[in-house]
Amino acid sequence: MKLCSQIGVMFVLLMVVGCVSRDIPTVTDPAVNTSDEAVKGDDTSNANPTRSDKQDTDTSADSGISDNQRPSHKVPVEKIAILVNVSEHPTHTHLGTTTFNNFTKQYPYDWQIKSTIFNTLKAKIESSSGYDVVDVATLDSIDKSVLSSMNEKTNFVVNEQDKSVFFNGADTLRNALVSTGVSAVVIVNETPTIAATECGTYGCVEHRSEGYGLFTRSFLGTDNYVASASFTVSVERIDTPIEVSSLPEFEVLTNDKAKNLKLESFFAPSDFDELTQDELIPVKQAITDYINDLAEVAADYFAAH
Repeated sequence: MKLCSQIGVMFVLLMVVGCVSRDIPTVTDPAVNTSDEAVKGDDTSNANPTRSDKQDTDTSADSGISDNQRPSHKVPVEKIAILVNVSEHPTHTHLGTTTFNNFTKQYPYDWQIKSTIFNTLKAKIESSSGYDVVDVATLDSIDKSVLSSMNEKTNFVVNEQDKSVFFNGADTLRNALVSTGVSAVVIVNETPTIAATECGTYGCVEHRSEGYGLFTRSFLGTDNYVASASFTVSVERIDTPIEVSSLPEFEVLTNDKAKNLKLESFFAPSDFDELTQDELIPVKQAITDYINDLAEVAADYFAAH
Protein backbone atom coordinates (compact mmCIF):
# COMPACT_ATOMS: atom_id res chain seq x y z
CA MET A 1 0.00 0.00 0.00
CA LYS A 2 2.76 2.41 0.92
CA LEU A 3 4.64 1.55 -2.25
CA CYS A 4 1.58 2.20 -4.37
CA SER A 5 1.17 5.63 -2.79
CA GLN A 6 4.74 6.59 -3.63
CA ILE A 7 4.31 5.43 -7.23
CA GLY A 8 1.16 7.50 -7.53
CA VAL A 9 2.89 10.65 -6.26
CA MET A 10 5.76 10.24 -8.72
CA PHE A 11 3.28 9.76 -11.58
CA VAL A 12 1.53 13.03 -10.72
CA LEU A 13 4.83 14.92 -10.59
CA LEU A 14 5.86 13.61 -14.02
CA MET A 15 2.57 14.77 -15.50
CA VAL A 16 3.04 18.26 -14.07
CA VAL A 17 6.58 18.56 -15.44
CA GLY A 18 5.46 17.50 -18.91
CA CYS A 19 2.76 20.14 -19.03
CA VAL A 20 5.13 22.92 -18.04
CA SER A 21 7.70 21.97 -20.66
CA ARG A 22 5.05 22.10 -23.39
CA ASP A 23 3.82 25.60 -22.43
CA ILE A 24 7.19 27.41 -22.04
CA PRO A 25 8.89 28.40 -25.36
CA THR A 26 12.50 27.59 -25.97
CA VAL A 27 14.83 30.48 -25.04
CA THR A 28 17.71 31.16 -27.42
CA ASP A 29 20.72 33.49 -27.36
CA PRO A 30 19.45 36.97 -28.46
CA ALA A 31 22.79 37.68 -30.12
CA VAL A 32 22.26 34.87 -32.61
CA ASN A 33 19.42 35.11 -35.14
CA THR A 34 18.95 31.83 -36.99
CA SER A 35 15.59 32.48 -38.64
CA ASP A 36 15.20 32.01 -42.41
CA GLU A 37 14.33 35.68 -42.83
CA ALA A 38 17.43 36.82 -40.94
CA VAL A 39 19.69 34.57 -43.00
CA LYS A 40 18.11 35.92 -46.16
CA GLY A 41 18.68 39.47 -44.97
CA ASP A 42 22.37 38.78 -44.36
CA ASP A 43 22.75 37.44 -47.88
CA THR A 44 21.02 40.53 -49.32
CA SER A 45 23.23 42.96 -47.38
CA ASN A 46 26.35 41.27 -48.68
CA ALA A 47 25.15 41.48 -52.27
CA ASN A 48 23.76 45.02 -52.07
CA PRO A 49 25.59 47.30 -49.63
CA THR A 50 23.76 50.24 -48.11
CA ARG A 51 24.14 53.86 -49.42
CA SER A 52 26.55 54.70 -46.63
CA ASP A 53 28.65 51.64 -47.45
CA LYS A 54 28.69 52.68 -51.12
CA GLN A 55 29.83 56.18 -50.35
CA ASP A 56 32.76 54.74 -48.40
CA THR A 57 33.79 52.13 -50.94
CA ASP A 58 32.32 53.01 -54.34
CA THR A 59 33.69 55.89 -56.48
CA SER A 60 31.84 54.91 -59.64
CA ALA A 61 29.01 56.84 -61.30
CA ASP A 62 26.46 54.68 -59.32
CA SER A 63 27.41 56.57 -56.16
CA GLY A 64 25.61 59.66 -57.47
CA ILE A 65 28.82 61.76 -57.62
CA SER A 66 29.81 63.09 -61.01
CA ASP A 67 33.39 63.16 -62.27
CA ASN A 68 33.46 66.96 -61.89
CA GLN A 69 32.48 66.68 -58.22
CA ARG A 70 35.12 64.18 -57.22
CA PRO A 71 38.34 65.46 -55.62
CA SER A 72 41.10 65.52 -58.21
CA HIS A 73 44.45 67.06 -58.90
CA LYS A 74 43.86 70.71 -59.81
CA VAL A 75 44.81 71.51 -63.39
CA PRO A 76 47.01 74.63 -63.53
CA VAL A 77 45.22 77.64 -64.97
CA GLU A 78 46.65 78.85 -68.26
CA LYS A 79 48.19 82.31 -68.17
CA ILE A 80 48.32 85.29 -70.47
CA ALA A 81 51.42 87.43 -70.02
CA ILE A 82 51.34 91.15 -70.70
CA LEU A 83 54.41 93.22 -71.53
CA VAL A 84 53.92 97.00 -71.60
CA ASN A 85 56.76 99.19 -72.89
CA VAL A 86 55.55 102.79 -72.74
CA SER A 87 56.91 105.99 -71.25
CA GLU A 88 55.53 107.41 -68.04
CA HIS A 89 54.61 110.77 -69.52
CA PRO A 90 52.56 112.00 -72.52
CA THR A 91 54.06 113.64 -75.59
CA HIS A 92 52.99 116.61 -77.69
CA THR A 93 54.00 116.27 -81.34
CA HIS A 94 53.47 119.41 -83.42
CA LEU A 95 53.81 119.95 -87.16
CA GLY A 96 53.69 123.56 -88.32
CA THR A 97 53.44 125.20 -91.69
CA THR A 98 57.20 124.79 -92.08
CA THR A 99 59.70 122.45 -90.51
CA PHE A 100 60.98 125.35 -88.40
CA ASN A 101 57.72 125.29 -86.46
CA ASN A 102 57.87 121.57 -85.69
CA PHE A 103 58.61 120.27 -82.20
CA THR A 104 58.17 117.28 -79.93
CA LYS A 105 57.69 117.88 -76.24
CA GLN A 106 57.11 115.51 -73.37
CA TYR A 107 55.03 116.77 -70.46
CA PRO A 108 55.80 115.71 -66.87
CA TYR A 109 52.17 114.81 -66.17
CA ASP A 110 51.70 111.34 -64.68
CA TRP A 111 48.81 109.74 -66.57
CA GLN A 112 49.67 106.23 -65.33
CA ILE A 113 49.08 104.90 -68.83
CA LYS A 114 51.30 101.88 -68.28
CA SER A 115 49.32 100.63 -65.30
CA THR A 116 46.05 101.55 -67.03
CA ILE A 117 46.92 99.34 -70.01
CA PHE A 118 47.86 96.38 -67.82
CA ASN A 119 44.99 96.67 -65.33
CA THR A 120 42.36 97.18 -68.03
CA LEU A 121 43.53 94.16 -70.03
CA LYS A 122 43.79 92.03 -66.89
CA ALA A 123 40.32 92.94 -65.59
CA LYS A 124 38.49 92.40 -68.88
CA ILE A 125 40.30 89.19 -69.89
CA GLU A 126 40.01 87.51 -66.49
CA SER A 127 36.34 88.44 -66.10
CA SER A 128 35.38 86.88 -69.42
CA SER A 129 37.69 83.85 -69.63
CA GLY A 130 39.40 81.20 -67.55
CA TYR A 131 42.87 82.69 -67.92
CA ASP A 132 45.08 84.31 -65.31
CA VAL A 133 46.76 87.50 -66.51
CA VAL A 134 50.30 88.19 -65.31
CA ASP A 135 52.87 90.92 -65.85
CA VAL A 136 55.94 89.61 -67.65
CA ALA A 137 58.13 92.11 -65.82
CA THR A 138 57.22 90.65 -62.41
CA LEU A 139 57.75 86.94 -63.16
CA ASP A 140 60.65 85.62 -61.10
CA SER A 141 61.49 82.95 -63.67
CA ILE A 142 62.18 85.51 -66.40
CA ASP A 143 65.73 86.68 -66.98
CA LYS A 144 65.49 90.47 -66.77
CA SER A 145 68.41 90.92 -69.15
CA VAL A 146 66.49 88.96 -71.78
CA LEU A 147 63.36 90.94 -71.03
CA SER A 148 65.12 94.27 -71.48
CA SER A 149 66.08 93.25 -75.02
CA MET A 150 62.42 93.01 -76.05
CA ASN A 151 61.25 95.83 -78.29
CA GLU A 152 58.69 96.51 -80.98
CA LYS A 153 60.76 94.53 -83.51
CA THR A 154 61.01 91.43 -81.35
CA ASN A 155 57.82 89.40 -81.44
CA PHE A 156 57.37 85.72 -80.70
CA VAL A 157 55.51 84.90 -83.92
CA VAL A 158 56.26 86.01 -87.47
CA ASN A 159 54.67 85.24 -90.82
CA GLU A 160 56.76 83.44 -93.39
CA GLN A 161 55.30 82.39 -96.74
CA ASP A 162 51.75 82.90 -95.48
CA LYS A 163 52.42 80.74 -92.43
CA SER A 164 52.89 81.73 -88.79
CA VAL A 165 56.11 80.42 -87.23
CA PHE A 166 58.02 81.10 -84.03
CA PHE A 167 60.69 83.79 -84.24
CA ASN A 168 64.00 82.17 -83.35
CA GLY A 169 65.37 85.34 -81.80
CA ALA A 170 62.81 85.15 -78.99
CA ASP A 171 63.15 81.45 -78.15
CA THR A 172 64.81 81.99 -74.76
CA LEU A 173 62.09 84.23 -73.41
CA ARG A 174 59.31 82.24 -75.05
CA ASN A 175 60.50 78.96 -73.52
CA ALA A 176 60.80 80.61 -70.12
CA LEU A 177 57.22 81.89 -70.37
CA VAL A 178 55.81 78.56 -71.54
CA SER A 179 57.51 76.79 -68.63
CA THR A 180 55.51 78.98 -66.22
CA GLY A 181 52.18 78.13 -67.87
CA VAL A 182 51.92 81.09 -70.24
CA SER A 183 50.13 80.24 -73.47
CA ALA A 184 49.67 83.73 -74.96
CA VAL A 185 51.19 87.19 -74.70
CA VAL A 186 49.99 90.74 -75.25
CA ILE A 187 52.79 93.19 -76.05
CA VAL A 188 52.15 96.93 -76.07
CA ASN A 189 54.97 99.18 -77.23
CA GLU A 190 54.96 102.96 -77.59
CA THR A 191 55.89 103.68 -81.20
CA PRO A 192 55.34 106.45 -83.76
CA THR A 193 52.04 106.16 -85.62
CA ILE A 194 50.55 107.97 -88.62
CA ALA A 195 48.39 110.68 -87.10
CA ALA A 196 47.50 112.61 -90.25
CA THR A 197 47.63 112.10 -94.01
CA GLU A 198 47.46 114.99 -96.44
CA CYS A 199 46.94 114.39 -100.14
CA GLY A 200 47.40 116.85 -102.99
CA THR A 201 48.33 117.11 -106.61
CA TYR A 202 51.66 115.42 -106.13
CA GLY A 203 50.50 112.61 -103.88
CA CYS A 204 50.01 112.06 -100.16
CA VAL A 205 52.16 112.98 -97.20
CA GLU A 206 51.97 111.10 -93.89
CA HIS A 207 52.66 112.87 -90.60
CA ARG A 208 53.65 110.88 -87.53
CA SER A 209 52.92 111.27 -83.88
CA GLU A 210 56.08 110.45 -81.95
CA GLY A 211 54.34 109.10 -78.85
CA TYR A 212 51.05 108.80 -77.02
CA GLY A 213 49.49 112.12 -76.13
CA LEU A 214 48.60 115.10 -78.30
CA PHE A 215 49.32 115.54 -81.99
CA THR A 216 48.70 118.95 -83.57
CA ARG A 217 48.93 120.15 -87.11
CA SER A 218 48.96 123.86 -87.97
CA PHE A 219 48.72 125.01 -91.56
CA LEU A 220 47.99 128.54 -92.71
CA GLY A 221 46.29 129.46 -89.44
CA THR A 222 44.27 126.25 -89.10
CA ASP A 223 44.96 124.02 -86.13
CA ASN A 224 43.95 120.36 -85.88
CA TYR A 225 44.06 118.48 -82.57
CA VAL A 226 44.45 114.71 -82.42
CA ALA A 227 44.46 112.38 -79.42
CA SER A 228 47.18 109.90 -80.27
CA ALA A 229 47.34 106.37 -78.82
CA SER A 230 50.71 105.74 -80.41
CA PHE A 231 51.06 102.07 -79.51
CA THR A 232 51.98 98.99 -81.46
CA VAL A 233 49.87 96.13 -80.11
CA SER A 234 50.78 92.50 -80.70
CA VAL A 235 48.70 89.59 -79.40
CA GLU A 236 50.32 86.19 -79.96
CA ARG A 237 49.89 82.61 -78.86
CA ILE A 238 53.18 81.04 -77.84
CA ASP A 239 51.97 77.49 -77.18
CA THR A 240 51.30 77.27 -80.92
CA PRO A 241 52.39 79.97 -83.37
CA ILE A 242 49.37 82.22 -84.00
CA GLU A 243 49.59 85.97 -84.54
CA VAL A 244 46.23 86.75 -82.97
CA SER A 245 46.35 90.51 -83.53
CA SER A 246 46.43 89.96 -87.29
CA LEU A 247 42.94 88.44 -87.18
CA PRO A 248 40.12 90.54 -88.68
CA GLU A 249 38.50 91.31 -85.31
CA PHE A 250 41.64 93.16 -84.19
CA GLU A 251 42.09 95.16 -87.36
CA VAL A 252 39.84 97.98 -86.23
CA LEU A 253 42.19 98.65 -83.31
CA THR A 254 45.57 97.92 -84.86
CA ASN A 255 45.41 100.42 -87.71
CA ASP A 256 46.69 103.95 -87.21
CA LYS A 257 43.31 105.57 -87.88
CA ALA A 258 41.86 103.89 -84.82
CA LYS A 259 44.81 105.02 -82.71
CA ASN A 260 44.59 108.69 -83.69
CA LEU A 261 41.26 110.40 -83.00
CA LYS A 262 40.67 113.92 -84.26
CA LEU A 263 39.18 116.08 -81.49
CA GLU A 264 36.61 118.25 -83.22
CA SER A 265 35.60 120.23 -80.13
CA PHE A 266 39.03 120.67 -78.55
CA PHE A 267 39.45 124.18 -77.09
CA ALA A 268 42.55 126.06 -78.17
CA PRO A 269 44.99 126.19 -75.24
CA SER A 270 45.88 129.50 -73.65
CA ASP A 271 49.57 128.76 -74.25
CA PHE A 272 50.17 126.44 -77.19
CA ASP A 273 53.68 125.64 -75.97
CA GLU A 274 52.64 124.88 -72.40
CA LEU A 275 49.39 122.95 -72.16
CA THR A 276 47.92 122.36 -68.71
CA GLN A 277 46.69 119.05 -67.32
CA ASP A 278 43.10 120.26 -67.50
CA GLU A 279 43.47 121.22 -71.14
CA LEU A 280 44.76 117.74 -71.92
CA ILE A 281 41.88 115.90 -70.20
CA PRO A 282 40.04 115.19 -73.51
CA VAL A 283 43.27 113.75 -74.92
CA LYS A 284 43.78 111.42 -71.99
CA GLN A 285 40.14 110.33 -72.08
CA ALA A 286 40.33 109.42 -75.78
CA ILE A 287 43.46 107.33 -75.19
CA THR A 288 41.80 105.57 -72.24
CA ASP A 289 38.77 104.80 -74.44
CA TYR A 290 41.07 103.21 -77.02
CA ILE A 291 42.66 101.05 -74.31
CA ASN A 292 39.20 99.92 -73.16
CA ASP A 293 38.19 99.02 -76.71
CA LEU A 294 41.43 97.09 -77.21
CA ALA A 295 40.91 95.16 -73.96
CA GLU A 296 37.34 94.24 -74.91
CA VAL A 297 38.40 92.83 -78.28
CA ALA A 298 41.20 90.84 -76.62
CA ALA A 299 38.83 89.58 -73.91
CA ASP A 300 36.30 88.42 -76.51
CA TYR A 301 38.98 86.44 -78.33
CA PHE A 302 40.31 84.70 -75.22
CA ALA A 303 36.79 83.98 -73.98
CA ALA A 304 36.21 82.01 -77.18
CA HIS A 305 39.62 80.30 -77.19
